[in-house]
Amino acid sequence: MRTGLRLARQPGLSRAKRAGEYTVPPLTEEWSRALLGIEHPISHRPRPVTFDADAARDRIRDGEVVHLHLGHPLVQQCLRLLRAEVWAGGREAKLSRVSARVVDDADLAEPVALAHGRLVVTGRSGGRLHEEVITAGGYLRQGRMTSFTTQREVRQAVAASRSSASGAPADLVDGLVALLPVISPGLVRALERRRDDRQASLKRQLADTAAREADTAEQVLVELGKGIEQALGDSGTHQQLSLFDVEERQQLERDVDALRSRLERIPDDVAQAREAVQRRYAEPTPRFFPVAVEFLVPRRVAR
Repeated sequence: MRTGLRLARQPGLSRAKRAGEYTVPPLTEEWSRALLGIEHPISHRPRPVTFDADAARDRIRDGEVVHLHLGHPLVQQCLRLLRAEVWAGGREAKLSRVSARVVDDADLAEPVALAHGRLVVTGRSGGRLHEEVITAGGYLRQGRMTSFTTQREVRQAVAASRSSASGAPADLVDGLVALLPVISPGLVRALERRRDDRQASLKRQLADTAAREADTAEQVLVELGKGIEQALGDSGTHQQLSLFDVEERQQLERDVDALRSRLERIPDDVAQAREAVQRRYAEPTPRFFPVAVEFLVPRRVAR
């Protein structure tokens, strides 16, 4: 969000009074249309926002704070800008694709190179089933890279970059960038291995998601069928047909016939709903785009 707003030359987020909550400033031009639901429906005052639905569950439920999930228009607009930067190059690029940061000695024992890539999984029809940023890398030793052997090492490096990192001096950045021609092939191979590992686990995850969606669709239709059966089984309405005039009685009979027809279609609708879910999740195909490289250097090495 911060980076997307900065790219769009919009005011940035500011921290609200509560931890984990932020204030969204007034935005200009078409960005103002993305502030959907942030205003309170009664007072029309902007509400604080959060990205952590679990921590703020009660306040979200009470309407005191707005959850900015991945599908929110404001988040989507920022994501579109960031995706465009994946393909931008030369003078069109607004983001640096390589950065260097200094981290606390306690967080990392030696310099590290991290590569970040975008992994998108699409179905047979081209619809996006899954999207995430994957990370891989290794230790920098004597001008070369030794790949990480476990995901724990990756998580440790990422945590260091998020918790204690600060900008690196320009001369250090230049020296690290000069290593890219040597270490780039290793970084790409590390990302590809991570992509393959995630592909295997995502295949199972997407199969489970498809099964749950199909079951949910069937459950909704079955409940609809039960409701129709209950309505048709209500004999009180039919016993009072004589109280209606001819036109009203004919309309009621048409309504009953329509309900019976709808009830008969429920099994076919269940089959069609399951088939639609299967089509959407059929032939999941991963698509992978390297995005950026991040160097992390312990403070004692950077001196």
